[in-house]
Amino acid sequence: MSYFKELSDYQTYAQGQDDFHFIYNANSGGGQSFLGGKYINEKGELSSPTNLDGCIGVFSILLKKENNTERYIELNDEKGLYEIKPRGEGSSSMKLGIGTKMVSPSKLISAFFMLPPTCTIKSPSNLENSILTANNFWLQSMWLKCNKHSSSDKQVNLVPIDFVYCGGCNKDQQESVRYFELEGQKRVEDLISISEKIDFIPSYLRQYVEVFTNIYLGESPFEFDLCLTATKQIMSLLAKNFPDKYAGIEDPLPFLMALVFPANKLRKVSQTPLKNTPLQQIYYGAPGTGKSFEIDTKIKANNLSAVRTTFHPDSDYSTFVGAYKPVIEETQAKVVPVVVNNGISLNQNEGTYTEKRITYKFVMQAFMKAYLAAWKKMADNPNCPKAQILVIEEINRGNCAQIFGDLFQLLDRACNGFSSYPIEADEDLSQAINEAFKESKDYHLNSSINVEGCVKDYVSNYDASLSEDIQEGRILLLPPNLYIWATMNTSDQSLFPIDSAFKRRWEWKYVKITNGYEKKDNGEFKRDTNENKIKLDWKIETNGEDWYGFICQINRIISNMTSSADKQLGYFFCQANEYGKITAETFVSKVIFYLWNDVFKDYGFDEGNLFKYKRLDKDGNRVGEDLDLTFPDFYDEDGNVAPDVVQQFIEHVMAWEKDNKKDNN
Repeated sequence: MSYFKELSDYQTYAQGQDDFHFIYNANSGGGQSFLGGKYINEKGELSSPTNLDGCIGVFSILLKKENNTERYIELNDEKGLYEIKPRGEGSSSMKLGIGTKMVSPSKLISAFFMLPPTCTIKSPSNLENSILTANNFWLQSMWLKCNKHSSSDKQVNLVPIDFVYCGGCNKDQQESVRYFELEGQKRVEDLISISEKIDFIPSYLRQYVEVFTNIYLGESPFEFDLCLTATKQIMSLLAKNFPDKYAGIEDPLPFLMALVFPANKLRKVSQTPLKNTPLQQIYYGAPGTGKSFEIDTKIKANNLSAVRTTFHPDSDYSTFVGAYKPVIEETQAKVVPVVVNNGISLNQNEGTYTEKRITYKFVMQAFMKAYLAAWKKMADNPNCPKAQILVIEEINRGNCAQIFGDLFQLLDRACNGFSSYPIEADEDLSQAINEAFKESKDYHLNSSINVEGCVKDYVSNYDASLSEDIQEGRILLLPPNLYIWATMNTSDQSLFPIDSAFKRRWEWKYVKITNGYEKKDNGEFKRDTNENKIKLDWKIETNGEDWYGFICQINRIISNMTSSADKQLGYFFCQANEYGKITAETFVSKVIFYLWNDVFKDYGFDEGNLFKYKRLDKDGNRVGEDLDLTFPDFYDEDGNVAPDVVQQFIEHVMAWEKDNKKDNN
């Protein structure tokens, strides 16, 4: 595990006009520190560093808190108050003056991050040692922002955006120099996570570790000598107590992390906002019981991000995860010279022109969108990440084995919420994930993923850490803030039954058929003055019959006919209008159509007088013998719903008794 990422160059700050930066120059005297480029001042204007002449520069480290807000820690120890002076006549760069009481920015900032002591390029201790070891590396450059201090006109805060270290050479061997970017935010987060497991830290180390965590949590000010001493003590004690594992010169934090979060002990993250909520749950029940509504209410009540998809018989891995697809994009094409038949060349316009062309691009689908969003939230706030929801409607209408493919393995979650068994990503998917984390507007990682110790005994196939394999897209692993919730209608005649191995990886929640009640926007029930839930009280418009009374009665009939509750109707099987009425058109097109095609067709039309009706004479009276009721009888010659036929059917339903069938046989 390393907190350094190797770079090809130290000039990370060359990204535009406001490329204000710090740089260490070993060729100037004994090695000096300079401020170059331009910064954006308090008026939003580009300003030269020469305007900082005479100011005191104080480095201020930007940290992100758990709620993603920003906090600054000023390194305003007396050894870090740098007078900003002109570099020389005619130069727009400025020099950071280091007096006898001060230390170099390299030593100051490295002490803040609990890094081994640094050196200057002129005095590395031993070039045969690993580069990033004590007295063998130094801070080379930082891309900065410049802020005026709130209480002092003379002080300016120099806010590093990145930290680039160098090593591997001395002043005369600069061709062999190597550059490394420090992941400062990740170091701070890991040290804070260690402090939360203070009982796992050997007692002789605790007071020294707390020096840093107290500073990071805002409980103590930064003191250079105290941090430097604490770092040296930690390194010395680790070398003394673990001589076969720690040499006493390398970065101590990876070793501390291994002590607190050993590979054979699962690391956990703090609870997400959905405490005690299953990570994978299927809501099942009769149609109209409010399964989707319950999920939607929970999402809105907790202000959660959700990605929705619906399974169907044509769903497969590519429509669930993603695949390369042809897309139309604007591309820059070079102007092609044209030569006519007589050999005379036409005038050529040098340059390019824009045209729309068909190209192939990896198109993310629902799973990958939720997966990337969850990991971004995990990287932004590793100790308490926000929840990301993936909602799958009608999960049993698709072939789950075909749709999930090898993702099926990820559904096995360990007690810490991570997948127990990571899987290898194929080349296309790996590349798409890598690019999304680095370049995508929606999924770009502002902080590196840090989940070491979260998978038991993890061994990389790429000589890398678990976090690196995830971030590079080489493996897939579900984080504990990714929730997958699905709905399933028990009445659906699924083409693809869900096998038992798939079923056992989910929690199942039965949504019972109940009366309908008024609810608030947050999903809570509205109540009257006696704290009783307020009923919706929907009516069937044709004859004013109570909708829930009809639901209960028709469900009794369905249960008697099918010996099952699978085909029954829920209260929200259809919707009432704004007046709380279910119109005749809605009743026939929704309820009657369903009963005829999904219940009665399969189980017969011989249930007592349920399927009988009488015609109306010209005066509107029912006359003649009972006729067999068919679905077309619910409509008149003009194609409009016949209200009296609907009313007769409802009357027969409400008058039905279980013994009717026996009496009519």
